[in-house]
Amino acid sequence: MYAIPYLLFARLHQAAIAARRRSRTWHYLAWSALAGVLAAAMLAVGLTFMLLLWRVELWPLALVVFAIMIAPVVAGMLTRHVFVPLGWLRFAFYGGLASRPGADGEAFGLCCAAWAFSHKPTGKGESWLAAHRELRRPLGDGEVVVTALIAAGRGDADTARLLLRSLDMLVEAHPPVRELAGEWLAVDAAERGAWAELADDALAARWPASPLTYFLEGVAAHRTGAAGSPKPIELHARWLLAPFRRATRELLTTADGGPPARSTAPEPETIDVVEPEEAPEPEPLPRAVAAYLTFASQPPSASALALTVRAWDAALADGGTHAWLARRALELDAPLGAVD
Repeated sequence: MYAIPYLLFARLHQAAIAARRRSRTWHYLAWSALAGVLAAAMLAVGLTFMLLLWRVELWPLALVVFAIMIAPVVAGMLTRHVFVPLGWLRFAFYGGLASRPGADGEAFGLCCAAWAFSHKPTGKGESWLAAHRELRRPLGDGEVVVTALIAAGRGDADTARLLLRSLDMLVEAHPPVRELAGEWLAVDAAERGAWAELADDALAARWPASPLTYFLEGVAAHRTGAAGSPKPIELHARWLLAPFRRATRELLTTADGGPPARSTAPEPETIDVVEPEEAPEPEPLPRAVAAYLTFASQPPSASALALTVRAWDAALADGGTHAWLARRALELDAPLGAVD
């Protein structure tokens, strides 16, 4: 009696979430509201059935009902608001797995565990993540996200950013994994004040948008004056759907002022000709390679050797070089720590 409506609500809930991930219009708000109503219905059916079994003293069956019908509904919320902030990566793993994310739930569970690690990194946690990641072959988007969030936990946000953006080059696509990656990038862009970058991501719809991502994209559109910027009432609706409303309320307040005013100054009648600037200095790694090739093509000398050594010292100390090496290590399936 209880199983049939629950299964119906669960199927419709998954369909609403899938439809929401494909939209960035007002349909997103409608699908989100429907998903919330269906989740509440699932929770009501599960709780009613569990309490009924408990009342007739069939508490072992009541616990089974809790695990099957209630835990999947609350697992995602517990993972986001409890396990991840506290850095409980094993709980986050099982929470992500229990939330029924679809195909390859283990990949999403590992991403949730890495997400928790990025909040409170530990050596033991990194070893646990690396061991579980190495068991999965071939590497896909889930493993890339895990590696990126490990880098974020180490404090290397640049590498994390590059790895997450490299997901575009992978064929394998798990919507929950991509949604988590997009949210991390959106929050990172908001923290850096990179609103134009976030607005571009929203316009290109590079990632399925979580409610938090969808709200931050609206703020970015307002701040940059992007086309299709949401109206204040829609932005408030996005804010109401998103988590962490207390923390994001300030963004909502600043966005209420509307998009930045465009300049109305008349265009100048004459245009000054500006001399072209000098070409920028090459990046450290290309400069080091060029220094080596120059050294190898000439008779050796102490000054040329010193110049080459200094160039390579600068290249190996450069963050861009480390990011490139990390990306290549991931592409070549090198063991974790090969770039250190």
